[in-house]
Amino acid sequence: MSALANTIRQLSGSLALLRAERERYQALCAAAYQLAGTMNAPVRFLDAFADGANGEIEAQQKTDDLLPVDPKETGAFPAWSDAEVEGWKRDAERYQWAISLEDNAETLYAAVVSCGPRETKHINIEIDSAIALGKEINHE
Repeated sequence: MSALANTIRQLSGSLALLRAERERYQALCAAAYQLAGTMNAPVRFLDAFADGANGEIEAQQKTDDLLPVDPKETGAFPAWSDAEVEGWKRDAERYQWAISLEDNAETLYAAVVSCGPRETKHINIEIDSAIALGKEINHE
């Protein structure tokens, strides 16, 4: 009887390891699903990753048909508009100028801290004010 109990214990341990591994793969599929959505991947990838994240790994037909990918079926990358990208570039140039001034760093830091992490609109206004003040002080 002890040999049978020993075998059952070993199988239980193996089963626990397999369950943990399956959970890790499900978490990976959930992350891949979010990435695929952000990157405008074809819908069949989203479906396959969603199935994997939900533990529906039996969906063999979906994984067999994932590749190849025709570039025509992917969305535009990046998934942001040209206007958004240009705005970010302008912000980066302004912030780069402001950060390059060592004496302006404390003012910028205070502007960000005063607004809180969720107030990006107010942070931009405060940073723009700090940049304008820095340019005024430096006669630019």
